[in-house]
Amino acid sequence: MTWYLVYTKPKGESIAQENLLRQGYRVQLPLVRKVVRRKVSLEPLFPRYLFFAPSTDQHTLSPVRSTVGVTSVVRFGMELAVLSDQQCQAIMSYAQAQQEGGVGSILDVHGIRPGQKVLVSSGAFVGLEGLVSMVAKNRVMVLMSLLGKEQTLGFHPTEISTA
Repeated sequence: MTWYLVYTKPKGESIAQENLLRQGYRVQLPLVRKVVRRKVSLEPLFPRYLFFAPSTDQHTLSPVRSTVGVTSVVRFGMELAVLSDQQCQAIMSYAQAQQEGGVGSILDVHGIRPGQKVLVSSGAFVGLEGLVSMVAKNRVMVLMSLLGKEQTLGFHPTEISTA
C-alpha cells in the first residue's frame, strides 16, 4: 500500500482527517504527548501534515485537493510525496510508543542505553562511533575519541543509532 501526504490548514489536521475518512480514504495522523506547564495534551507529530491512502484501486486522488481542511497534496516537483506502508507504520509505532510511556519509551524505540556503543547517523559527526555515557530527556551524551582526546558530546536520540 502506498501512503500519500496532505498539507492541511493551520490546526486543521482533525478536520481534514474526518473529511477524508468520510470519503472512504485510510488516514493516519500520528499524535504525540506534549507537556506544557504541567498540562498534558496530544499534538500532531508533524503539524499540518497527515498521511492518507486510497481504500481501493478505483479510488482516485483528485477529490482530496478539494476536501475541507486540506490545503494541498504534497509534491516534489511533479512527483507526489509517497511513503511505503512499512514507513508509515514505523512512524505510527513511534508516536504510539511516545504516547504510552513518554521519554523512556522514546529512548526504548531507539534502543539507547548507557554503556552502549552507538554510531552517529546525522550531523557533523556522521560515521563516528562512541560510547553512551548518559541518557537524558532530549539529549544523549556520547564519549568519543576526537583528535586524540576523549570528548563527551551531546546528541538528540534521533541523530544516533546502535552500533
